[in-house]
Amino acid sequence: MRKTSLFLFIIIMVTVGLVFPQAQGEKEKKSKLSQHEKLSLIKRAYAYMEEQLLVTPTDLYCSYFIRGKISEDLKIIGADEMDTLRENYTTDDKMHINNGSKSGIKEGDLFLVIQKGFKVSNLLTRDTLGILYAPKSLAQVTCLYEESATVTLINACHPVNIGDIVVPFKARQTIFKKKIDYKRCHLPEAIGGNVVYTSFFMQSRRLNVGPEEYVTIDMGKALISEGNFVLFYRGLRKGLPPVIFGSGIVVTAENNNSTVKVLESAWPVEVGTRVVLVPTSEEPISATQKTEDIPIVETLKAEERTVAPGEDTTEVNIWFDMNEKSIADMSKYAEDFEKIKAFIASKSQYVVVLRGYTCSIGGLDYNLALSKDRVEFVKAYLINSLAIPENFIETHFYGEKDAPFDNTSEEQRRKNRSVNIQVIGK
Repeated sequence: MRKTSLFLFIIIMVTVGLVFPQAQGEKEKKSKLSQHEKLSLIKRAYAYMEEQLLVTPTDLYCSYFIRGKISEDLKIIGADEMDTLRENYTTDDKMHINNGSKSGIKEGDLFLVIQKGFKVSNLLTRDTLGILYAPKSLAQVTCLYEESATVTLINACHPVNIGDIVVPFKARQTIFKKKIDYKRCHLPEAIGGNVVYTSFFMQSRRLNVGPEEYVTIDMGKALISEGNFVLFYRGLRKGLPPVIFGSGIVVTAENNNSTVKVLESAWPVEVGTRVVLVPTSEEPISATQKTEDIPIVETLKAEERTVAPGEDTTEVNIWFDMNEKSIADMSKYAEDFEKIKAFIASKSQYVVVLRGYTCSIGGLDYNLALSKDRVEFVKAYLINSLAIPENFIETHFYGEKDAPFDNTSEEQRRKNRSVNIQVIGK
């Protein structure tokens, strides 16, 4: 796991470097960490305590899922570069879909390109599970016609082909929590099932998999939820206790099956491997549920990004009702979001910083968790509605600590129930 953690750390730092690359010349020779790198290190070392990014955007949008038939009404029908020898397309390529404004499609709409695979059966019972689908890329409408539209591919993780299915994009939440560290020798008393399918890429059938790969289990969303932990175990022989040899986390829960990411495994996971759900009460306590012994305000102040010379900034505040972690109607902020879009369009580089707060009513732990939920809601909206890539967004949540206003009146407390959006660009 140390190698896996190191790999994840390197990927995050490379992604951070892409947002605000260091200037050429003398700055490249300096060994000092940039402000952004320091911020990332502080977040991982303290603000999130022992939590980890367990379900990543890659897991959500680049793995696979098995479900009933998806509508094939909307498809990729062509590309700007109609090279007869070219079959695969990727990020920034422009392709065409077979519906346009007459079907309600609008310029700027975001879609997910997926490949339809084959029918999958439970290899233990031979019952049908559904059809295997593999997400490939995001696609944003950049030119609109009555009967068709041009889309630009974004963050493609697999090659896109003419004929691939296109569905409306729905942003999903990554999962940031403490990884299960199951120390008990007895299996938890909970529902269980089996691994019924193992695969990594659609084109490559895998008989067994290991950490960072995926399996399908025969437990659907009536029994299990995204983010739940499961344990893998096997029986050696009659009369001996079962051996727990690995753990996984649910990435996608369907009606009759779930896709699970393998987190750890001492042996290969294969069809027939037994799984058991880890009850919520046995899952590790997240940082937002803990009482901090270290004063959080002083530490979090070190995270604040400063606007460097040559950078501009614009800010918007999103206000929440008492105890609410979402907003039903975001249209009242339409002008604010148009301002953000115009600001981003005028910059060659930018980063969006979200800071969540609450008023002083309620406990410290509750308010910290509430501010995090508010930040995640705004983040999802920015990704889904403004098509801002997730790796361009930084998130911070403070609860009632270091609130912008003093909480001495209801008017002041109302102002603290907010998420501040700061966009920095150059």
